[in-house]
Order: sequence, then structure tokens, then C-alpha cells
Amino acid sequence: AFYCLKKLINAHLPSFVQKGNTGSAISGGKTEGFRLVQQVLKEVDPNVYSLLQKDGPEIFNQYTFSLNACSPPLDELVSLWDFLFAYGVHLNVLVTAARVLLVKKQLLSSGGGTLPQILKKEPLNAKRIITFVMMNIIPELSPELFRQIS
Repeated sequence: AFYCLKKLINAHLPSFVQKGNTGSAISGGKTEGFRLVQQVLKEVDPNVYSLLQKDGPEIFNQYTFSLNACSPPLDELVSLWDFLFAYGVHLNVLVTAARVLLVKKQLLSSGGGTLPQILKKEPLNAKRIITFVMMNIIPELSPELFRQIS
């Protein structure tokens, strides 16, 4: 298991954990992932972006850092990971944005700030998330943002 994790990080997510000037591990790529999720939301749904702006990009921490592994059920997570490993783990940025946009109604009615609680109650549905990424997010992205994600 450790070998697979090491290979995943080194081969597919090299900027996910970088060495800082002090030699300690910092999460440079993770922070960039937060920023990219925010940029996707800003382009695709400015209302949701504005609502979550006050919470800062760290609100996406557990989803970007874990490749959405923090959300059950496991069989849906495996299907989602199949998609990410087949088309690129960089698409986790779009998967995270899709998960946020799929709970837009609950988020807007709650006034924001409760995104982790809302997503915790919303079980993963890989097919719905992947379809939303392909049909609703990718067509709305500027070529420049899509290049940054890739």
C-alpha cells in the first residue's frame, strides 16, 4: 500500500507535497488545489464562489488533500478514483468543485459556512459527479483555467 501511495504522489502529484526552504514538508500543491477549486467556482457559479469566499480556500482542504476519500460510500469512492486514475488525478479539482455545486441549493439556503457539514451528509455518487464535471463544468471553463488545472 505504501509503495502505491508513494508512486501515486511521485508520478502523478509531484507538487502535492514539496520541500520548503527549511527542509520540512509543505503542501504547496495542495494549496494550489484549493486556489484552483475557487477559480473553477468563480467561473462556473459566481454566486457560490461569493458565498464561500468568506471561508477561505482551506474549506476545500479535506476534499482536495484526500482525493475525496473522506466521503463514503467506499464503492462510489472507488468508482470516482477509477475516473481520476484513468483521466488524471488533476481532475480532482473539478470533482471537488462538482461536489460543491451539486449541493448548491442546500448551501444557498444555509447561508454558507456549513459546506463540510452539507457534504458530510451527501453520500458520494460517482456517476452523478463525473457527469456534472463533463457536462456542466468543463464546457464553462476558460481555456487558460483548464490549462492551469492540467
